[in-house]
Amino acid sequence: MQRNVRKFVAAQRANVRKVNRELEQALARRGMTFNTADTMSFRRLLGADFYRRWKTQLGSTAWGLLEKETGKLA
Repeated sequence: MQRNVRKFVAAQRANVRKVNRELEQALARRGMTFNTADTMSFRRLLGADFYRRWKTQLGSTAWGLLEKETGKLA
């Protein structure tokens, strides 16, 4: 089950990134401007205590899956 979850979650996320990229390009051609947030500044403001608390509450399996997508948080 975990193997299939990893496989199909990865496929779903890849598809969402593709659809979002295509939509952004289509809207940009129509004149919409997109801003990209500086996510590192958000992470710094949240601080290590926030991430440590959630790591404890979520458990190592869920936290590992999260950090696989986001990079190291705590």
